[in-house]
Amino acid sequence: MDLAKSITDAKLRVIKNDGTLIEFHPDQLRAALSEFTNNPDVIKRSEVLILTQLLSYSEIKQFDLKCIVYRTLRQLRYSKVANQYYRKKLAHEL
Repeated sequence: MDLAKSITDAKLRVIKNDGTLIEFHPDQLRAALSEFTNNPDVIKRSEVLILTQLLSYSEIKQFDLKCIVYRTLRQLRYSKVANQYYRKKLAHEL
């Protein structure tokens, strides 16, 4: 996927909650989405939209990244997947 290569080439960094920086890899996104669905169409559509949004960042807070994933799933009307993602990845951070 060209978007994944663009993100990797851009060296997107994620600022974790403890302040440390980690490099983002698109495979992490696919793995996270795969935790909540086995549907390849849902994963691919979500992944493309999320990666497109991330191209405008050089650094992003981990919480903001999770919010982008959640909002994108909701926008695509994958409510069940979005709700599962929210409960597991976001609810405890609010």
